[in-house]
This record gives sequence, C-alpha cells and structure tokens, in this order.
Amino acid sequence: MIHNIAIKIVDFLSKYGSTQKNRDVYIYGTECLISETIGNF
Repeated sequence: MIHNIAIKIVDFLSKYGSTQKNRDVYIYGTECLISETIGNF
C-alpha cells in the first residue's frame, strides 16, 4: 500500500519538473519518508 502511494506521489511530482531517470530512487525515498512518518505517529 505504501508503495502504491509513493508511486502516485512521484508520478504527480514528475509532471512538474523531475526527471524519469531516477524514478526508482524517488519512489524508494518517498516510501521511506512515508514509513518514518507513520512510525513517528
């Protein structure tokens, strides 16, 4: 579930200037960010 949310966020942000070159890295980083945020709450 977190992976799907991360993909949607990265796809949304890629429309506004980010490159597709590092898409997997952005997805992984977004997953980590979401996971840490949920863990802290």
